[in-house]
Amino acid sequence: KEQQEIHRRYLSVKDWHDLIVEAEMVMDHGIQDVAIKYVETSRYVFQEQQFDNDIRAAIINIAFTNYIESLGNEVSGPVILRFSSHTARMEEESQQVRILQKTLLPCSEGQTATLGGCMMVTCYHIGPLENIQDTYAKIARWAQRHGYALSEESYERYVADYWTTKNSAQFVTEVMLKATRRGQD
Repeated sequence: KEQQEIHRRYLSVKDWHDLIVEAEMVMDHGIQDVAIKYVETSRYVFQEQQFDNDIRAAIINIAFTNYIESLGNEVSGPVILRFSSHTARMEEESQQVRILQKTLLPCSEGQTATLGGCMMVTCYHIGPLENIQDTYAKIARWAQRHGYALSEESYERYVADYWTTKNSAQFVTEVMLKATRRGQD
């Protein structure tokens, strides 16, 4: 039991460290180019919530924390928000979101959701989240130029955020949308 606890703590610290290293690399190299990549399939615990454009409350989320505790579990790694409509996100409209995060202990099938297993157009957003619409617009222009159709749903993966720093200029968020070549099914 003690070994399992030490292992969970190790994984938590490792995940946190990996996020800090990722954020530093993105900022040091100014990585803000749009790219397409295959995203490996991963399973995450999730909870559906109403999003009223309070991004801080969505990331530092008491209801989600309470839900995880009610499952007798712990989370690690970045908070990920799945927006059902990136158009609504860009226009700052209220919508349902799915909060996703990796757990340190297994969860039942009904408590988890899958992300990935497909090609996604991604772009890192550096800085305050109030202007993340600029990154969505950049992705849309890139997809148009390169012949990709984007899904309506989008994911925001918070690499460095309110949990990491008070300086919003140091926030790093990966915006991800499923993509297919136009003309392909």
